[in-house]
Amino acid sequence: MSREEISIKAIDCILYNRRLWRESVELLEAQTSASVVAIPLLRAPGDPVGSVAVARATITQVLDVVDKAIRSLPREHRRIAKLKWERSMTHNEIADAINYSLSTVERRVAIIRKSVRAHLAAMDEEILTEFWGEIEGILRGY
Repeated sequence: MSREEISIKAIDCILYNRRLWRESVELLEAQTSASVVAIPLLRAPGDPVGSVAVARATITQVLDVVDKAIRSLPREHRRIAKLKWERSMTHNEIADAINYSLSTVERRVAIIRKSVRAHLAAMDEEILTEFWGEIEGILRGY
């Protein structure tokens, strides 16, 4: 996925699923009996340990950037992010819960998405492309 393709849907997908994906990436294991996992410089074809290490590193790197984007926001924006993407509240529910107007909530959600997009856009495009490939693999169960 190129920087220009970082859509609202892609951003929302990451924000809604980032906690689950972080848990899932920790459960990734190679189908091998090796007890030590070394992160290789290159992923060799047929190397399950290297493949898992690279997958974990790729996914974690993107999720870390998204978390950094959220942490860089003002407290009230972080609060709205938590209500929207962690508690899955609608904009109306958020507005009611924190006594903001609907338009204020919508404006702040747009700011949050813009911040996340900017942080992702600063990443190497290859990492983003690999990230989505790894996520698709997790969703398909490898």
